[in-house]
Amino acid sequence: MKRSNAEKIVLAIFLPAVVLIYVIKSYPEWITGLLGIADPFGDFFFLWGKKPNFWYQTVYTAVVVTICVKLLIGGKSPYGKPAGRKPLPRYQKSKFLSILLVQSIGFYFVPFVLPMFGLGWSDGATKNEIRIESQGNMVSLAKPVTYSPTQTKYALLVYLDDVLANADSFQVIDSEDSDSNSHQAIGIEFVQPLVPGTLVTVTAFHLAHKMAHVYLSPSFFSAGAMLYMFFFIPIFVWFFGKRYCSWICACGNLAETVGTTTWGSKWVKEGTPRGKISLQLEWIQNLMLILSLAIGFSAVLNAYHVIRPATHDRIWYVQDFLTDFMFGSIIGVGLYPFYGTRMWCRYGCPMARWMKWFGRFGKSTFAVVPNDKCRGVGLCTQACPMGIPVADYAHKDRKPIEIAFGLETTSCIGCGGCVAACPVDALSFQKIGAKTIIALEQPETVSD
Repeated sequence: MKRSNAEKIVLAIFLPAVVLIYVIKSYPEWITGLLGIADPFGDFFFLWGKKPNFWYQTVYTAVVVTICVKLLIGGKSPYGKPAGRKPLPRYQKSKFLSILLVQSIGFYFVPFVLPMFGLGWSDGATKNEIRIESQGNMVSLAKPVTYSPTQTKYALLVYLDDVLANADSFQVIDSEDSDSNSHQAIGIEFVQPLVPGTLVTVTAFHLAHKMAHVYLSPSFFSAGAMLYMFFFIPIFVWFFGKRYCSWICACGNLAETVGTTTWGSKWVKEGTPRGKISLQLEWIQNLMLILSLAIGFSAVLNAYHVIRPATHDRIWYVQDFLTDFMFGSIIGVGLYPFYGTRMWCRYGCPMARWMKWFGRFGKSTFAVVPNDKCRGVGLCTQACPMGIPVADYAHKDRKPIEIAFGLETTSCIGCGGCVAACPVDALSFQKIGAKTIIALEQPETVSD
């Protein structure tokens, strides 16, 4: 891949920066520990009172929204050769408008802005700080702290002047609403009287488990999430294929927008793995799905005390590190410039594989349909971020063969890049409800 000097300079910074950003976001104790900094609450990386995740999501959303606005206002298609010559198709306008609204409202405004005004929800643990004014043993908590006496990831933490207190040095006073699984601490009674001026901090270690729906495991935590994942998503896939990945998904929003920039489109065109081997390696995603389902089942087993809480915690740690940090973040984003923007979506995302499975075995009506206009130019294949040999379904020896493809043989996300890139309009999406013979096997012309 030929790169300009400017791109080389950016790439020299890009991967180390991605690693650093995701370490700060997910495992800040790695850095503070190396620096010898006592940082029990992760405050070292707070900026203006906000967590690193807040600033990460702010920058992430700003990038996505900026690119969407530029495309929608400019009105030029980023697909095809040369890019920017053709008007932005209606389908692409709708897609980028969807990305803009979903990312800015659903993935940013609701979870990060509304809580600033006391609305919406927050995933942070409640934190009480009390300065002792007179000697005594009792400390009342203005904000009850939800914790678990059995699960490490929700353990109650009590600090005296930022030093963790021994569990046998105090007794927790719970509210009457507490039950066997979830306790609410409303006070702390210490064995020894506290000296005036002592700073008492009471909170809970709410382990930052990745709870994104793309991991499927959160669907085991509530009936609503399970209904969403195993009922509504399959219905969506049956009608619309995996368009969720290119129109709605938070991970896909960055991949879809970055892939339309000057450098990003080159990364997609020249870096995306293609050929039989790359297609065969997509089975790795099956393992990620199985792992995610196993984690979900472990949550159920833990709830019914079939397995020990510590075992459940260790399984969650595997998902946090392997699925979220390594695959979803370092590989998924860090390798954009080298292997295109959809490595995570193609090889790692459990939800993407679940949609693929249902689309294939549920006989989804989604399909990309070639017509007799195909001239074998091949821009469609180059535009595909999922490495699908689109041209091989449309022509053979530069003659149209008109083989429609869907989720039976491909991992198509319905981004429409191939449709928009075609200079002779030889591709289109099958209309909802229409019946077309869809390929059940990959073309024999796919090369290694």
